[in-house]
Amino acid sequence: MAGKKIIITIAREFGTNGHEMGMILSEKLGLPFYDKDILTKAAHESGIELDKVKEADEKINSRILKPLLGYSAGIGEEEDLLFQAEERVIRQVAEHSCIIIGHLADYILKDDPDCIKVFIYAPFEERVKKIAKKYRISKEESRKVVRRMDQARNNFYAYYSNGKWEHSKGKDLILNRATISLEQCVDMIAHLVELKMKEK
Repeated sequence: MAGKKIIITIAREFGTNGHEMGMILSEKLGLPFYDKDILTKAAHESGIELDKVKEADEKINSRILKPLLGYSAGIGEEEDLLFQAEERVIRQVAEHSCIIIGHLADYILKDDPDCIKVFIYAPFEERVKKIAKKYRISKEESRKVVRRMDQARNNFYAYYSNGKWEHSKGKDLILNRATISLEQCVDMIAHLVELKMKEK
């Protein structure tokens, strides 16, 4: 890929192994992989204490408990500052070929011609099973967790895109984890990258 830039953003529903997919893809393609470390860099840049980062990572209580608030209704100045710092970090790492998981990177880089935007989804009950098994919790508890995370991520997208962006919007590749294995997803993304690089 020398001399040619490619950025892969992976948006995903909770319980579809998006992080694991990014790690495998990173090893397969030899590209740097960014996920939680984007938050760490953003927190450092914005001067927010690291122990507050998780609270601001797509799971802010106000995003979950107040989904009907207008987009102009503030989530909180600290969270907004963190997102602005995240956006700067994402644009910075996207100056070179890389893989970015979540953090609204697909929206932030929507106009970048070198960006391949991927969305990973699965039916609700399939994700419930995966989360119950992964965290060794009951299916009833897993349903609550998946619903909460779905709502949090939807609110996160709606708030910071002014209601103009959804998980599946503007994607180059949409994959169903209920019918496509983790390895197959990686192979499909890698094949798309290969095709895109041949065009350059």
